[in-house]
Amino acid sequence: MDAATIADTIINKSNQFGLNLENLHGQGYDGCSAMAGKENGVQARIRNTYSKAVSCTAHLID
Repeated sequence: MDAATIADTIINKSNQFGLNLENLHGQGYDGCSAMAGKENGVQARIRNTYSKAVSCTAHLID
């Protein structure tokens, strides 16, 4: 799967379970580039929609 598909799945399933992602204040991933890529990874895609969902900068991949 690519980052867009994973991010969309996380957002859609969270909404399906009634989670309000406006309350999301952090994200953590295992470090693989698809998940944590700071430009096009899952964390960046979610942060672009939910600005409070910051990632730990110590774990961002360049």
